[in-house]
Amino acid sequence: MDRKIKKIISILLVVSFFGASLGNIAVAEDSDLILEVVNPCNITSAGNSCVANLKVTNNTKKELDGKAFLHIDYDGLCGSGYFDGEGISAEFNAKSSEWLGFSGWKNGTAEAFGFTIKKGETFPKLKISSVPNLCPGKYDFSLQLEGGGYVASSVRIGTTDGDNSSKTGEENPFDINKDGIVGIFEFTMLMAHWEETGPNISADFNKDGVVDILDFAILMANWSE
Repeated sequence: MDRKIKKIISILLVVSFFGASLGNIAVAEDSDLILEVVNPCNITSAGNSCVANLKVTNNTKKELDGKAFLHIDYDGLCGSGYFDGEGISAEFNAKSSEWLGFSGWKNGTAEAFGFTIKKGETFPKLKISSVPNLCPGKYDFSLQLEGGGYVASSVRIGTTDGDNSSKTGEENPFDINKDGIVGIFEFTMLMAHWEETGPNISADFNKDGVVDILDFAILMANWSE
């Protein structure tokens, strides 16, 4: 057989094999798995929580093993870029009685899994909670849903701001001596511990293990004297 004909036949066989293999892979389309936000989740102040009501439309005609990916972008006094999971927790609810926590924060994204995406329309929920001394700044939440090789486009869930609104009284986490004022005493403590490293340092306002310029910025943002 002519070498050129043999080569053509070989190419056709390879194309035929991969074409059959690819036919078994679910390729996501916008209409296959759709994630929508019915009510967003915006935390008005640090220490509070909120619940986003969602709508999922599964048009694949089969139940899917689901995974939810929560992504948080941060911009504020403690830096900017990806969120590391400190100060915010989240749970996903695909059933009325089962809340699944997000874990494994990496590059601003955590995952929740172990739930089923039913056929047709379902209405899961996403709960986001923050600690009272959440580092000041803006947090943007977005969610993506996957199941059985299908991917729903990421949707924006909401925002929250860190605690920089309360400047007086014992509720302010940056009021070290609890005299109702963030001022000279806190500044003195900041200077006394400047560039000190370790856990539980009173002037380490962002709790990153070192007293530095970021803590000074937080002090200035909360100055009330």
